Amino acid sequence: MSLGNGDQGTRIDFVLWIHSTPWWLLAECKRVNPAYGEWLFLKARYIRRDPTYTDRYIVEYTDEAPGPMGDLHFHARGKQIAEIHSGFYHIGIEVKTNDAGDSRGGSLDGIEKAASQVFRGVNGMVNYLKGHRSVLGTSRQRILVPVIFTTARLYAGTVNFAEVDLPTGELDRSKLQLEEVPYLYYQYHLSPGLQHQVYSGGVPFSELSFLLQAEAIRTVAIVNAEGINRSDEVM
Repeated sequence: MSLGNGDQGTRIDFVLWIHSTPWWLLAECKRVNPAYGEWLFLKARYIRRDPTYTDRYIVEYTDEAPGPMGDLHFHARGKQIAEIHSGFYHIGIEVKTNDAGDSRGGSLDGIEKAASQVFRGVNGMVNYLKGHRSVLGTSRQRILVPVIFTTARLYAGTVNFAEVDLPTGELDRSKLQLEEVPYLYYQYHLSPGLQHQVYSGGVPFSELSFLLQAEAIRTVAIVNAEGINRSDEVM
């Protein structure tokens, strides 16, 4: 599916609809270069000043609602959709393997390319819905859930960045606590170039961390082949 997103065109590999609901799953399929076929995701130990804070599953929520003068306005904004307390990660790194590479797969920026592509698709869909409001359905809303399906092997863990060697930026691998997982949730921060310009309806927060959650932080599920077979657990 091809969409316009500002000055850039973008594509969504496929859209899945949970019938009779406002939920749309927007998918990006990523075949990785075997030479960089392992994706490592790390959880940052310090996220916010509030020590009780836990990650939220935040996606793009679009709707049409009456404005102050009674006319209908189209809104799009980040919204928490689920209470999931594990499986969230904040840093993604490609790891070079011993496998031979090829010219068809990605390179060392595969995670960034896949994430930026799927969110260009999300924001392109926001712009499309704004211009084709009949597609909002009887509920007058759509919840856009991005997902990346990949051939990469996924590893997840935590790291204490205080243990990173400052002169070299290197970390002793023995200090990483990793496990291979079939899927995970990646907290991606949208750059201004990836953010749509649709009116959000206002953000009733004054603290920077809450503004970032509403306007910039979005969650994307990353799923490999094994995780597809366990799709009932992913969402």
